[in-house]
Amino acid sequence: MSVRAIQVAQEADHRAMIVVVESVVEIYGFIESMGDKMGEAQEVGVQVFLNTVSEYAESIITKLNGLLSNIKANFSTIGTLRSAISAVREQPGHSTNNKISLDKKYLLVEAMANRSIASARVFMGLIREWNEFKTLIDSYTPTSDDTLTPEERTQFAEQLKEIRTLEETLDLVSWDSPDLTTASASLDNLRRIVEKREAIKNSVRPPYYKIMTTGFYLHMKTYLETIKLLHRMQVKDVETDVVSCAVCHKPTGSLCAGCQERPICSRACQVVDWPTHKAECKRIRAAKSAAAGAGTARKSRRARKTRKGKNSRK
Repeated sequence: MSVRAIQVAQEADHRAMIVVVESVVEIYGFIESMGDKMGEAQEVGVQVFLNTVSEYAESIITKLNGLLSNIKANFSTIGTLRSAISAVREQPGHSTNNKISLDKKYLLVEAMANRSIASARVFMGLIREWNEFKTLIDSYTPTSDDTLTPEERTQFAEQLKEIRTLEETLDLVSWDSPDLTTASASLDNLRRIVEKREAIKNSVRPPYYKIMTTGFYLHMKTYLETIKLLHRMQVKDVETDVVSCAVCHKPTGSLCAGCQERPICSRACQVVDWPTHKAECKRIRAAKSAAAGAGTARKSRRARKTRKGKNSRK
């Protein structure tokens, strides 16, 4: 099984992650744009505002459908590779080392396949909810009941203030960081924001405000689900020990020619890494050489004993 085929699958998998990251940023931009339009709703009128929200919903649905298509295509590539590795694994006569190598490749590709399946389920669920929301907007007619009472307005403002305070704690940079502890803390705040958005959606009375808060809830839920997905992807990489270059961290199937343990993707990276890796490389090679020498000595002793036994029988 070609190492290059594994690399191609890993690169496709990482590209799929990058597309999700870019889409998350774009979705968050939609949230901010929707907030700006919300402030202008009193001036443009409810129906004009609802038409704008419907267009935003359509944009989100298009973006999510694009993501889903990308994930399905990626899964198809990974599925083909998984079948090929499985077929090779089932063939008899593999050496122990070759069998271990094939098992590792299969587990890696299996992890990528499971990731694609989880991603597809997330986006299919979100697409369904956004379609329901768009249907609700498109079938809605403004009524005289579309206003908040003074008490409701005060409560609404207090709830929004709580959410904005939480939103200020979100650090978008942390999602691209390998520090999963920081990402987890931000994820918890994002969950609380979505829960509060859902509480407003369920408690607000006027139909127009219910639609408006449902839109914000769905935006934040979409943002949360995609961030959770990215977080799981990062954790998966750690758990499944995806091999990446020790210098540039790109996926690779190549190892240091000396110790055969340190992953290095190219000659350029090896030159950069060598001053750091040199001592460790010598230590690993010495240990392997000593182990091999001990094994050779044992074989020599067994051979001498065998010859001695044959001579004595003569």
